[in-house]
Amino acid sequence: MTRRLFIFLMVILLYEPKELYAQLNFTQSFALPDNAITINTAENGEEYSEVIYPELRRTNKPGTPDLPVKYVQFLLPPGMTAKNVIINSVKYEAIKLNKKVKPVQIPIPTSLNYKLPDFMNPDAVIYESDSPYPNRYC
Repeated sequence: MTRRLFIFLMVILLYEPKELYAQLNFTQSFALPDNAITINTAENGEEYSEVIYPELRRTNKPGTPDLPVKYVQFLLPPGMTAKNVIINSVKYEAIKLNKKVKPVQIPIPTSLNYKLPDFMNPDAVIYESDSPYPNRYC
């Protein structure tokens, strides 16, 4: 009986199901730098707010607000896949802007014979909504 219990315990301890590894905690916080919000005149002659945060990337869908964004990637062990992502808490600070945030523009191609694209106007669905943008985190 003792030998069977020992073998059973050894099998359980040596068997390493993938589900036992899978928890990762990550915390991220941001502080808006001084003078991060400027007002500039765009190519269409209108004034827009621009949010400058040098350490972050920018949103990239033309017509949407040109905002700083942080992309986070996690390296998983070979053969592992993430089952889900849970965001436990989000804290925001509302910032009053005098002008709308400048929309993302169509990228300028890196060729000699390119035609400068027309100014991409703000996406009315997003800019006229009272919902925060972006409305999802991942």
